[in-house]
Amino acid sequence: MHSSVTSSYTLHCGRQAALPPKYMWRSLFATGRSLTTSLRVPVASVDKRCFAMAQIHAATATRLKSLEDLQVTSSYTSELPGDPVTENRLRQVENAFWSAASPTPTQTDPYLVAFSQEMAEELELDPADITRSLFAEVFTGNAPIPGSSSQTYAMRYGGHQFGSWAGQLGDGRVVNLGEVEGRNGQKWELQLKGAGKTPYSRMADGRAVMRSSIREFIGSEAMYHLGVPTSRALSIAGTGASVVRDMFYNGDIKYEPGAVVCRMAHSWVRFGSFQLPAALEENDLVKQLADYVVKHHYSHLQGKPDPYLGLLQEVISRTVKLVAKWQAVGFTHGVLNTDNMSILGETIDYGPFGFIERFDPNFTPNTTDFAGRRYAFRNQPQVAQWNLMALATSLVTVGLVEKVTPALVVFDCSHTCSAAHIFYCERNAHMPALSLHLVSDQLHIGTAAAAIAATAVAIRPVLLTYHLHSP
Repeated sequence: MHSSVTSSYTLHCGRQAALPPKYMWRSLFATGRSLTTSLRVPVASVDKRCFAMAQIHAATATRLKSLEDLQVTSSYTSELPGDPVTENRLRQVENAFWSAASPTPTQTDPYLVAFSQEMAEELELDPADITRSLFAEVFTGNAPIPGSSSQTYAMRYGGHQFGSWAGQLGDGRVVNLGEVEGRNGQKWELQLKGAGKTPYSRMADGRAVMRSSIREFIGSEAMYHLGVPTSRALSIAGTGASVVRDMFYNGDIKYEPGAVVCRMAHSWVRFGSFQLPAALEENDLVKQLADYVVKHHYSHLQGKPDPYLGLLQEVISRTVKLVAKWQAVGFTHGVLNTDNMSILGETIDYGPFGFIERFDPNFTPNTTDFAGRRYAFRNQPQVAQWNLMALATSLVTVGLVEKVTPALVVFDCSHTCSAAHIFYCERNAHMPALSLHLVSDQLHIGTAAAAIAATAVAIRPVLLTYHLHSP
């Protein structure tokens, strides 16, 4: 215990917060917009982490980049077939993985709400450059990245929603800017969520509101520091325009401030990216995508006798571990459709997510799921299993995988929750291990449920709060 030690960590515009040694507090303050957010995230050795980050910052201070220095490329559009139609209009797309799509300018004055210094440093962006008005223009889609010739696009995919096949879905309010290399040579794919309509917007307006953008920004960063694989967020910017929304789907329509969140991941390929071409018998496309994913994200499988089966096994393994960590920290995704499942086993698409505040296995943050609770906290392992079977079926259908034995894909709640308990104990090695059987006996529940209870009750709370006051 370092009771006399405090650390500092900056994740916002122009202000620094003091951190207690056992918790990392982050506060985001936007000048001119009274926005305050706080996270309480348990992180081991926070002082070492902050010291390491300070060293990294010092080491890169002489080579920080401006927006003009960003080198944007796109292996996704250069290596995979695209839609020959370049008009940004609604349509059914065939034999393609992406369609050209550009952000739709709002013709208003955008403003920066908050940015992650951590992710800015990952891209080696100069913090001073982020405060330029150009940054808000670029990351709301009102201006292109200076000097970039990379094609912006929307991804085509399909999926099962609430267990029913939904056909073509795709990026309905996301425009992909391309790939930027991080400081360690890893590529990050940048997206603007809320930047306007795409060919896949269906009946929606392609926009996002401030409250949901704040949630995604905070949620993804909190999950990362809880040790859960996840997409990240670079910035939130207000568009200066209003968006019409019915928050509770009860007819109470209101104008809300619009926003765009720049989110980042090493890949945005989803289970549904394989499902749609497989369902439409575009078999060559499924193989091309599998080869692309193996080449860029599972390169150790190249040259192996059965790389596609190996790919499936890797995705299963990563997904099982991901769901175990969700259960360990009390995270409920809320909308686990197959199009929201990452091929890298990362948490993506923060929509109606939530954290259980008291142990309730039936908890769901999704109001549209209250009746059936398909995506409730307790059901996440089984739903992940169902989604993995859907992915496996796509690979089997086109002949990339000959057969899938039930043992390969099936994992039950007890296995996942036991893994969750192990994850919790590894992160809290200084605390006495909780006996699953003891908890089970005391609560008169099964060992699987006891594992959830043990992790949910014992792990320190995650506080996600924000206050937004319009000017």
